Amino acid sequence: MPEVVIKAEGDATYQFILAEAYEHGVEVKQDFSRAYYWNIKAGNSGIAAAQHQLGLYNLFCTEDLNKSIEWFLAAIDNGDNPESIFYLAYIAVHFADEESIRIEGVNKIKSMAVQGFPLAMLEFANLLKQGQYLSQDNKAAFLLYQDVVNRGYKPGLFELSLCYLDGIGVVKNRKMYLDILMKSANAGDKRAKRQLKYN
Repeated sequence: MPEVVIKAEGDATYQFILAEAYEHGVEVKQDFSRAYYWNIKAGNSGIAAAQHQLGLYNLFCTEDLNKSIEWFLAAIDNGDNPESIFYLAYIAVHFADEESIRIEGVNKIKSMAVQGFPLAMLEFANLLKQGQYLSQDNKAAFLLYQDVVNRGYKPGLFELSLCYLDGIGVVKNRKMYLDILMKSANAGDKRAKRQLKYN
C-alpha cells in the first residue's frame, strides 16, 4: 500500500484506489474521512467512480442534494454510469418539489427496471408496493422482488421476506419469511439481522 500512497499524490486513479482502500479497510485502517479526502481529489480530477461515491456521500450522509446532483452529473459526464443515472431519478422521485419531475423520475426508474438494472428493479418494486406516483400493485411488486433476487441481487432478499410476512402480493407464509430473512441476514443485510432478533 505505501506505493499506492506515493502514486496517489499525482495520479487520480491511485487516489480513487486509496479512497476505496480507506472506505473498506483494505490494507489500511478503515477511515471514512480519509476515504472522502481521496475521493474528493480523484473526483476533482475527473474519475467517474469517485464522483459517483461523492454523490452517494452527499445524498445519504450530508443530505446535500445539490452537491449530490452535481457529483452524479459529473460522473455521468465522465463515463457510462447507470448507478448515477438511477440516483438522479431517485432524487427526483423522493425530493423534487414538482410532481411532474417526480413522475419523470418514476418513469426513468421503471425504464431502468425493465432493462434489468437491479437497483432500479428493487426501487420500482418499492414504488409499486407503496403506490407512489403510480397505481399500487402488490402482485407486480412481489414478482419484481422475486425476479431481482433470482438474478442474484442480495439486497432484494429483505424486501422479498417482508412480502411473505405481510402477504404482499403472495399468501402469508411465516416459514418462507424466516428462510428468506435468514438468507438476507447471511448476505449481510443489517435490517434482516435486526429483524431476526425479534423472531
